[in-house]
Amino acid sequence: MANYLDGMEGGKHNSDNTEVSISPKSFKVSLTFEGITGKNPLEVAKMIAKWCEDANTFTYDVVNEETGEKFTVDLSEEDADAVLSNKD
Repeated sequence: MANYLDGMEGGKHNSDNTEVSISPKSFKVSLTFEGITGKNPLEVAKMIAKWCEDANTFTYDVVNEETGEKFTVDLSEEDADAVLSNKD
């Protein structure tokens, strides 16, 4: 008989054989463009879409939806320096 210890080693059952589910964290990511000028909504939307082709240079506001903790993530930085706590 297999012994599953609290989800260890990829097991899905805890020690009392109850199925366990490990949920991933949930985040809200915001990217806001303000003051975009153009002839019409279609033109400015297409402009933003073109900019998003290079989205790895943007800075994102990220909120942990469970804890409310806020972060600023700058994808143009090295991974070790990209995430900063955002205390507003």
